[in-house]
Amino acid sequence: MVLRCSLSDWEARPDYFKSLLNETSNWNDIPLINVVPNHELQDHQFVRFRGMVQHMYNPEYFMGKYEVEHNLTKEKQLRSGRYRDIIQCSPEEQLVENLNDAIEERQVLYCITTPALNDWVYEQEKKLCGRQSNNVPSPFKTPNTSTKRQVEDQEPMDVDSAGSSESSASVPYSSGSTHEGKRLSTDESKKGPAISSCSGLSLNFPIDGATGIACIVKIYDSDSSDSLKLNDIIDVVGFLSLNPSLASSSSSLETDAENPPPSLVPRLHAVALQKLMHMNMVPSVFDDVFQSAESMRKELHFVLSQMLLGDSVAADYMLCHLISLVYMRKDGLALGHFSLNLSNLPRRPDYTRLLYSVLQRILPKSHYLPMTLENMNTLSFVPKMDYENNRLSSGLLQLSDNTHLIVDETRLEAGKLDVSGVANVQALRTLISQQIVNYDFQYYTKPYDADIPVLILSEGKSLLPCDVLVPLKADSASLNTLPEIFQAANHFLREPLLSAIRLYLCGMRHSTFEFPEDLQKKAQEDFVAMRQVGGRSVSADDLHLLLVLARLVSLSHGEKVVSLSAWEEAKRMEEERKQRLSNHLAQATQPSNEP
Repeated sequence: MVLRCSLSDWEARPDYFKSLLNETSNWNDIPLINVVPNHELQDHQFVRFRGMVQHMYNPEYFMGKYEVEHNLTKEKQLRSGRYRDIIQCSPEEQLVENLNDAIEERQVLYCITTPALNDWVYEQEKKLCGRQSNNVPSPFKTPNTSTKRQVEDQEPMDVDSAGSSESSASVPYSSGSTHEGKRLSTDESKKGPAISSCSGLSLNFPIDGATGIACIVKIYDSDSSDSLKLNDIIDVVGFLSLNPSLASSSSSLETDAENPPPSLVPRLHAVALQKLMHMNMVPSVFDDVFQSAESMRKELHFVLSQMLLGDSVAADYMLCHLISLVYMRKDGLALGHFSLNLSNLPRRPDYTRLLYSVLQRILPKSHYLPMTLENMNTLSFVPKMDYENNRLSSGLLQLSDNTHLIVDETRLEAGKLDVSGVANVQALRTLISQQIVNYDFQYYTKPYDADIPVLILSEGKSLLPCDVLVPLKADSASLNTLPEIFQAANHFLREPLLSAIRLYLCGMRHSTFEFPEDLQKKAQEDFVAMRQVGGRSVSADDLHLLLVLARLVSLSHGEKVVSLSAWEEAKRMEEERKQRLSNHLAQATQPSNEP
């Protein structure tokens, strides 16, 4: 059942509708414009949008209240400028400008559909909103948004009668920005034009070939906007503004960037907003997820071991990587991030693609970056402020938190990085080591915090810094049956197990944890013992890595309090990994018997 609310209804009974929105389950009864075709939407319709804050404009001033006077009857009416872009003034009326204290302020955000969102999340959103699937790829990663999935018929929303008589007298507002399409890295199969555009404009998506929608969100509640920052994922309920007069009549690219037509970038006047911490929208109780955590860990570890060619140790580290996140920032350090470099991969061009295809099915947000010379030299990784058009031009690394970036270094070839390529490599290095992206404001750079887990796939040790390097120890039999292994893995990952694993990863990643004092003391004692044996080769970084790993191991078993067994398992994993690195290095330095 669709939650019906016209603008006049809201203005008459705001408290009643706000009470309905306090129940999160009611949000799914509101049409989600991410999945509803454009031709089903109406001006002033009560709708919902979910996406990422790509740019934040200066506050916009508007007439909160104003009077109009009928030309013949001289009757005056007081009207509201809230939740509207156009003044309500018919040809038979004129504006009475006598309310000098009626100027109000609203925050303006330029938002886009969540970058790198995987198809299964889109399907999940559709099911929750009661939309039917026709097995068409989601608009987030395919070129045709005009052919969004067909949907079941719904009755149109009530429209405010006063809005039907609006003239073209516009309330001053700040429009969202668009920018020239940039060539970013994606699969060859995903390359294509962006969503339909005008005057050569695109919608400022970070990833090339990604499509979907952009939306200018206008917020009236300062409490809702004060806590927002760039790259936050928000869920917004409000009234849609599609009046064609909002579009620029100029042929100038700059003017079009400031005032894109509502058919391309609709305006949404927010009445309720919530910030999302994760994208798995299936209603669940995380306590239930923790009860089944041990069994889910075994199932996922089995799949990962198969995909990693029988390497159980690599599967242990991969599992920890998948549930990692930055849980605290202290003294300039991002605590909790756990970048992983899997090296010694089989020299088969299809392996990394097959591995990523399975990761896509269990991760809500992920992006595959082939680290080719062309990509590094031609792509724009860092967002850059365009002062001429007053817009933040997006870059590949403008991603929301918990978006997994898979860097395929096996695609490297001989060649030379140009100035842009060197800058892109440095941006990647900074992201991996500090979880920071330095946005380019031309005259200066400004660091923005990130939480993007990075997985590097390489044949040898990566050129990029990484928290953990794990040389893959492949089973020889697995190399001969590679396609069959991934076919079996995809067959194994079926419902309801697939949804359970997704919930498991989400629950473990966002869980709170406790590191008891007695275990902290034990860790310090063990570190002193390691220093006595290893000398200067054992540093504070080793202790920090062990503490992060112990936390992840404990969470992977569904334990919110780090246990002694998790600490011992983390030490065992590190001992085995370092021994493997020593053996791998010894084999690489052995003299060849060839003449």
